[in-house]
Amino acid sequence: HVLGDERSMLVYLPPQYDDDAEARFPLLMLRHGGGWEEDGWVADGAADTILDNLIGDGAAVPMIVAMPASWMPSELGNGFLPRSTQAAADELFDDILPFLRSRYRIAEGTE
Repeated sequence: HVLGDERSMLVYLPPQYDDDAEARFPLLMLRHGGGWEEDGWVADGAADTILDNLIGDGAAVPMIVAMPASWMPSELGNGFLPRSTQAAADELFDDILPFLRSRYRIAEGTE
């Protein structure tokens, strides 16, 4: 792990995810700039309900949404320091995306 510890993450799957085992879905990453835990987007932001409604109404395409914990270890300082922003980018590309691609059917070219 880039940040040296295990990190938590919630993953939203669209209602259609289990309908077709071959279907692939775009990926949306939700990372909170204020250091929310992984459940903040759902508990405080109702992201799952909003996504269900948007997809159900045809206002959004079915997608996978990953919501990782956004806090940084204290030795990196707050999220506005260059070393913590670089660590967040490294975590995304070295840990989070490979993990998601190994477990979920993510469409190619969604970076």
